[in-house]
Amino acid sequence: MKTSNPPIILEYNYSANVKELWAAITDHSQMLQWFFDNIPSFKPVKGFKTQFMVKSEDRQFTHVWEVTAVVPYHSICYTWQYPEYEGFATVCFKIDATGQGSRLVLELTVKRDFPDGIPEFKRDSCIAGWNYFLGQNLAQYLSKDE
Repeated sequence: MKTSNPPIILEYNYSANVKELWAAITDHSQMLQWFFDNIPSFKPVKGFKTQFMVKSEDRQFTHVWEVTAVVPYHSICYTWQYPEYEGFATVCFKIDATGQGSRLVLELTVKRDFPDGIPEFKRDSCIAGWNYFLGQNLAQYLSKDE
């Protein structure tokens, strides 16, 4: 993924209300159930930092996040980078109500180019990952009580 690429913008609709969706994407105990199961802690507070390791084949990715903006029940943004690799991005989750529940719009903007030759840093891989987490896992998690 490169700074020359347009941001990745993906939209997901859920039957859950805004309050439920906000809790799912910002409450640490809920995030562990649908997102990464090894996030050590998370708080929807500007300046909060966390990091955790994810392995893919023989590669390691230490995810380092810092919350940069929070508007409760509306949006949260954080940086996304890995000390092992060049590259830096921001990820924003924006929520609004719909007639049937809520909508989440994810916007990922590359601020510093990620290296070529690593499958996880290809645009299609990134989109597939978000579709897995938000389109599949989060959708299933939010619909568990229906």
